[in-house]
Amino acid sequence: MSEPILSIEPAGVSKPVVDVPPLSIHKIVVGYENDECGNRALRWAEEIATVLKADLIVTHSVPPPPGVIDIYYEQLKEEVLDEARDKIADAIHRHLQHFDRPIKEVVNFDGPAKLMLRTASETDADLVIVGSHGRKGIDQFLFGSVSESLAFRCTCPVLVCGPECEPPDMRRKTVVFASTPSETSVRAAEYARAIAEYAGVKLLAMHTPAERPPTEAHDRLWKEEYVKELLRIALGEPADDAADITYCVEYGDPAEEVLTLANKEDAALIVIGSGERMVGADHFSWRPTGEILRSAPCPVLVVSDNSK
Repeated sequence: MSEPILSIEPAGVSKPVVDVPPLSIHKIVVGYENDECGNRALRWAEEIATVLKADLIVTHSVPPPPGVIDIYYEQLKEEVLDEARDKIADAIHRHLQHFDRPIKEVVNFDGPAKLMLRTASETDADLVIVGSHGRKGIDQFLFGSVSESLAFRCTCPVLVCGPECEPPDMRRKTVVFASTPSETSVRAAEYARAIAEYAGVKLLAMHTPAERPPTEAHDRLWKEEYVKELLRIALGEPADDAADITYCVEYGDPAEEVLTLANKEDAALIVIGSGERMVGADHFSWRPTGEILRSAPCPVLVVSDNSK
């Protein structure tokens, strides 16, 4: 078994070790479509794979050919796949010409989400990267969201690069870890802290209750401190830790508060838990996770508690 990319070691005898060997990233699956969404995903995949010295597996979903006479169907399928493989090879040449790590291509007729999920499982990938068109309303209801489907179902972390996501910028210096009353993922917290420490940037841990509790100020402050203590526990940080971690509690719409803070802090990355999967969740736009994925100014890493 290969050595992990990073592990967080104790700074002193009073600080416990946070064991994060699963953060070792050697294989990255990236979904490509021949549009700005696919190009955006490839740009981020190249940047991350270069930094982490990881291999890339590029998937491309091809619409099945229209109904034809059975005797010609297999021949037509191969012709369609060959044409798609040529397009993928051209895209890789254009977008990844300076990438010097191994690249594998997977092209078939599975739907985009199904293809990426299956490829990630079969290759034991450590990370999936996907672009998002930012669909909402009737478009999302009819067509669903590939990125949200992956975020809820994938057993490795999923990095979503939405339409508002800016190009890779190493000057950004903050990782935002966001939790809500219904979702505080310990696994996502582990990823957030390890990434911040690996990159040497500030970690901002926030909790977003929907409403300010109708209590006296001192009681509310006590509850806020209690929430911050829970965040410290999720992050594996003792109260006297000197790490560059800031804690805050923001009241209001969870998605709106996360996006506001990410813009204010010029965040390089938002890390969230996937939450509990609901049937048809990727066809509705009202969930906070979906709004964050569509509107974030930076990539969003979605981590389930089952993530490797």
